[in-house]
Amino acid sequence: PEQLPEPKKDKVKLSEIATKLDAIMLLLLRYLDLRLVASADALLAVMLDIFESVILHTHQSKFVQFAMFKVCASAPQHSSALIYLLLRLAVNTNRVTRLSAVAYLASFVCRAKTVDTKLAHSCASALFVWCETAAYQLGYLDTQRKQRNENDDDNQLARSFALATSIDDNLVNSPNSLKRQHLSTNLRSSSSGRKYEASGGDNQTVTPALFAALLQALLYLICFRGDEIFKDESTISVVNLLDGQRWYRLLAAGNADGFKRCDKRVKLEFFKACDRANHIFDRTTIQAIHTL
Repeated sequence: PEQLPEPKKDKVKLSEIATKLDAIMLLLLRYLDLRLVASADALLAVMLDIFESVILHTHQSKFVQFAMFKVCASAPQHSSALIYLLLRLAVNTNRVTRLSAVAYLASFVCRAKTVDTKLAHSCASALFVWCETAAYQLGYLDTQRKQRNENDDDNQLARSFALATSIDDNLVNSPNSLKRQHLSTNLRSSSSGRKYEASGGDNQTVTPALFAALLQALLYLICFRGDEIFKDESTISVVNLLDGQRWYRLLAAGNADGFKRCDKRVKLEFFKACDRANHIFDRTTIQAIHTL
């Protein structure tokens, strides 16, 4: 039988593979630089198609997506195009794709300099509403309160999409609303209280794993962009992200089930953001968050 390679040889082989991967990525990035100068819009269209059809569905992709990020971060309108795509995928596709879409959304918004504070705040607002909605439908939060505020929350999500994708508010209020254009979701619970109707009429089950993924994406975004989002009082948002008690209810929902599932490093950085945002969370609330 063939013997396994010795540890030293194995490390050398991995090093060679890493060197080749670095070289390929370098060539790809240089090529993208040339294409961005020659035909940026055409390149963006191709990259968005590749991202949606291949990269988004690749398990634990760690490197090649940064080629996509490079193209989309080259101009504000390119950043908006990727965010627009990710928001659409996050509400109109199967569970696995939605999980990937929300993770990429947070990752891109955190890294791209072309995503300004207003756009970052709008994406955080959309994620926050999704998290609350999932928590209500899982029975983690008071459903009677949800029913009283259902129409307001539906309108909030539609407006979050509008802001996050630079769509004029008039479009949200027109007969051809975002919901009909497959950019928003009907947040009304089904009779079981565990499903929502995605645009297009498909029923998608809300699971604890989906809630945790949405919450982690939100916390991840706050880790990197929270300081500017919280401090910029002129930022337009349809969700009050300065409401510390509302944050605490979301984090503690379902005995903090979603929060406990989040990565420890993300939670640690989120705690730091909370400590810096002392105008949002009072000392008692901060201490309560640390005990979750």
